[in-house]
Amino acid sequence: MFDALDEILNQLRAGEDARAEFKEVRLGDHAVVAPNTEDMAGEMVAFANAEGGCVFLAVDDSGVVRGLPEDRVAVVEAWVINIASNNCEPPVRPILRKERLPRPDGSEGLVMLVQIRRGLYVHRTSGGRYFVRVGSTKR
Repeated sequence: MFDALDEILNQLRAGEDARAEFKEVRLGDHAVVAPNTEDMAGEMVAFANAEGGCVFLAVDDSGVVRGLPEDRVAVVEAWVINIASNNCEPPVRPILRKERLPRPDGSEGLVMLVQIRRGLYVHRTSGGRYFVRVGSTKR
């Protein structure tokens, strides 16, 4: 899923769908502020309970690359792994990839791709919510 750069760029142009979710990332002094943990866990669970999919972190809802600060990528990665391990029941095992993608101004932004495979079990968030991906939304 999204193995080649042209596949990733085509998905950004096409927008969100049953296999792709875009999430802007806001960072505070020491942690990720947005999206919130339960929302991110919900996206992971929804993909695991459907056919799998990918969360594009640092991309806004219209598919525009915003990018992650280079010096904060480890914070975002730890946040994702923590959510997958502690806020999804049973835990999901994301595949994390980093890609440099073009911004509208021609510069490159660092994006984290969080790929979730279809789960063997039914997953829920630690808040007790079950989701499945239907089209471009989680239900």
